[in-house]
Amino acid sequence: MRGFIMLQVRVRTGDNPKKVLDKLSHYISLEAGSVIVRVPNDVFYEDGTPVAAVALWNEYGTKKQFPGDAGAYHVPPRPFLRNTVRRYAKNWSRSFAYHMRNGKTAAEAAQIVGALMVKHVQLTIGAGVPPPNAPATVAAKGGSETLIDQGVLISSIVWEWRGMRGRMLERQHSAI
Repeated sequence: MRGFIMLQVRVRTGDNPKKVLDKLSHYISLEAGSVIVRVPNDVFYEDGTPVAAVALWNEYGTKKQFPGDAGAYHVPPRPFLRNTVRRYAKNWSRSFAYHMRNGKTAAEAAQIVGALMVKHVQLTIGAGVPPPNAPATVAAKGGSETLIDQGVLISSIVWEWRGMRGRMLERQHSAI
């Protein structure tokens, strides 16, 4: 999630500038940045397929010829990340602001919100994302759950806190 938190400060005539700055310093971090949720590039299925590639194919859909298979497959879009962001982004921003107002540091607030973001993506995947699987896919998997086969994708979701210049400050997997 890229965004910002707006901080409004009212300074009155006669306020001690040092006290105002001390109070503000609690809210301002030199390592400000973004908390994002994603599928990392360094996680693979047993056959060597990157989980991030499968996530991309599912998020946007694809017509794909898989190595070793006889035909091309159509994977319809199942936008689990975009659906989650649309549904929960305001909650994440409010949660971050709430924790900052209530004494958490930016790093602590990022940890809380990052874990929440991962949980929300995992809940979206677990609830199923339409359209339903094709009958051949249901037969091959032995189940009708979309986006869940071996559980690799859902368990690969991570959150990261990235600084203003894109440098990763922290990355964590969260339990399902």
